[in-house]
Amino acid sequence: MSKNQLVQISLASVLTILSTSPSQAIDTADDAGVFGSITLAKQAREAVKAIKAGNYAEAANAYKSAIAMNHGIKEFYYGLLYAGQKIQAWDQVSLALEGIAEQDPAAKAHLAYEFGNCYTKTGRYQEAIPYLKAALKNADKDNTFVADKVKELIAMTAKPAPPVVKTPEQLKREREIAEELKRLNAPPPPLEKADENEVNIYKSKAGDNYLNAWLASEWIGVCEYRGYQAPKNQKILFHNPPTANFYWTEWIKGPPLNHHLPVKFKFYEYDGAPMPAGWTFGPDKMPKIGSKWIIFIPNAVPVEGGFDTYKGSFGRQEATDENLGKILAEKESHHGQQ
Repeated sequence: MSKNQLVQISLASVLTILSTSPSQAIDTADDAGVFGSITLAKQAREAVKAIKAGNYAEAANAYKSAIAMNHGIKEFYYGLLYAGQKIQAWDQVSLALEGIAEQDPAAKAHLAYEFGNCYTKTGRYQEAIPYLKAALKNADKDNTFVADKVKELIAMTAKPAPPVVKTPEQLKREREIAEELKRLNAPPPPLEKADENEVNIYKSKAGDNYLNAWLASEWIGVCEYRGYQAPKNQKILFHNPPTANFYWTEWIKGPPLNHHLPVKFKFYEYDGAPMPAGWTFGPDKMPKIGSKWIIFIPNAVPVEGGFDTYKGSFGRQEATDENLGKILAEKESHHGQQ
């Protein structure tokens, strides 16, 4: 019986094993197996299924794909060798033999027939002769070599992934992640009901900043203080302010107004602000004549002979370089809008 006949008989026995083995060993696996990659494991399982069904061309393609993903797994080359021989695809057989020679060099001595036969089929006759001679000497010894390798490949493909042994650091990190997820998924604490007076900018100090003053004001300019006048037939009180006479010298935002600018000179910065203990009106409560102020006016239409300022006293800011820089920065951030 020739070596070729012996090899064919051995391969036939492999097919018998495949056809009688439980399919669950191969079909139900849905992890990376021993290959370290789910995608690679799926290719290996598809190849085994194809061999079992006698679709050797499909099996060869699957093993070629698996080798392309990881050319360091020597067992795949035996699968490609087996399938390639069945369909007489000698280019694939040649590829498999080259891979085996590189990944499993000790096996080359047991594949004399496979090398010699492949070289013969591809016209490399001179190279085939020494291999064929060696095959004649070792036919009995190497008779089941490829078949045994294919059995190993089948068993290897059916193995589940080994259990993962985690380090103490990994376990600690997993606990930390679990605690963090638990914290993130916890329902938020109930919100306390906000006091309207604390968030209403006209009833509290909320909104005391240049951004809100810019947004709320229709007109902004630098003005010179020139004196005041008391409310008509009334006394000046904390909640009954005088009208201050300003003259604007620098326009920053809003429509053109008369340079003479009467302003209600409120002493409080929000409605309902308590009067300081012992407060009485006097010249010390008014600015110095000729001093410069940034005036913020929400509505550029005078009411009862004077303009209201943004939040009363907050709407009058001394025209220092620092304060001018703040309001001009707001103007620039709003692209100079008027």
